[in-house]
Amino acid sequence: MKKDKLKIGIIGCGGIAHGPHAKGWEELGETAEVVAVCDVREEAAQSLANKTGAKKALTDFNELVSLDEIDAVDICTPNKFHTPAAIAALNAGKHVLCEKPLAVSTDEVKQLGELADKKGLLLMTAQHMRYMPMSLSLKRFVDDGAIGNPYHSRVHAIRRNLLPISPGFIDSSLSGGGPCMDIGVHCLDACMWLMGFPKPVKVTGVARTNFAKGHDI
Repeated sequence: MKKDKLKIGIIGCGGIAHGPHAKGWEELGETAEVVAVCDVREEAAQSLANKTGAKKALTDFNELVSLDEIDAVDICTPNKFHTPAAIAALNAGKHVLCEKPLAVSTDEVKQLGELADKKGLLLMTAQHMRYMPMSLSLKRFVDDGAIGNPYHSRVHAIRRNLLPISPGFIDSSLSGGGPCMDIGVHCLDACMWLMGFPKPVKVTGVARTNFAKGHDI
């Protein structure tokens, strides 16, 4: 029997959950519904519950993933907690959509992929740049052979407006890395996707901080 709606649980109730994630589920209208949210900060969980109409606001993700009514879990925590939350959700039989990066190490990414395959569940990273109209048009252009066989690429990202203020971005114990884990992962993923995921032969990178420290405006 086909269910009327996909029942969603959100883990992590900070800015990214309040923004594109909550909005995205809302825009699906009658096909999806956020029924539970979770954050270690009770007030944050309640705030997102009020925004989404979720009936349950929890502080332990193990309690959320154990809910029978949930079909899929949307993980919006700091990077460090992506893997434990995703493992708990997959082991509970829930599909998982996880904010980028999927995990903070290659071993963790492999672990999650293998677990999802074993359980027969969907596991997806929120690499939204693949779905932008510009990206889709460029992908068709490349796949049609318009530029031949690409063998070199360069990606570039600039944060132009303010700095990340959440510790999840600037504390390496939570983020797993610096700018590459923040906005760089979007550019790298889009580049590799456009090129058909070739095996890299050589990779170099640089990150600069020109204006964030040390002078008054």
